[in-house]
Amino acid sequence: RDVVVPKTIAELTPGQMVAGYVHKVESFGVIVRFRGNLSALAPRPNIADRFISTPLDLFHVGDSMRCVVQRVDLSTERVFVTFKPSIVTPSSGESNYLRSLFREAFMAAKLTFMNSKKIMPAWNKYSLGSVVQASVSSIESYGCILLGDDYTTVMLCKEPSDGVNVGDDVRVCVLDIDF
Repeated sequence: RDVVVPKTIAELTPGQMVAGYVHKVESFGVIVRFRGNLSALAPRPNIADRFISTPLDLFHVGDSMRCVVQRVDLSTERVFVTFKPSIVTPSSGESNYLRSLFREAFMAAKLTFMNSKKIMPAWNKYSLGSVVQASVSSIESYGCILLGDDYTTVMLCKEPSDGVNVGDDVRVCVLDIDF
C-alpha cells in the first residue's frame, strides 16, 4: 500500500495509509501532524489492538508515525486515524519514511538555491524530532522567532515558555519543516 504525506484534508480518504509525526500526546489519544499544519487524532482505542489506559508513556513528540485514515469530516475539518497493527500494514523496509521524504525535498530545494546563487540554509541538520540550538530573535503575538546557529534558518515557536527573552539561547525540538 502506498504511503502519502498529505497537506490538505481534501487529499485524505478513509482506508488511506498516511505518514506524519506525533505533534501532541494526551490521555485521550495522540495528535498526528502532517504537512501544512494538517492534524489528525488517533483516539486511545485506535492506538493498539489491546486496551491502552494512557498513551502518555508510549509516544513522544516528534515520533514518525504510519497510520490509516479512519474517518474524514470535511464539515468540521476533523480527521481520525488508527495505529492498530492489525490495520496498519508493516513497513516495507523503509525505516524512516518522513526522513526520506524530507531528504528528497531538501535535495530539490538545494538545486533551486544552487541555480539562484542564494545562501543555502542548513536544512539538512534539522530533521524531524531533532533537538537543536537556536537564539530568540523576536517575540511576537503569534510566537517567538528563532534563528538557527547558521544565521540563515528561521524557526517559529508558537507557544514560548514564560521567561523567554530576546537574545536568549534555547534548545527546541523540530516538529515541522516547510521548504
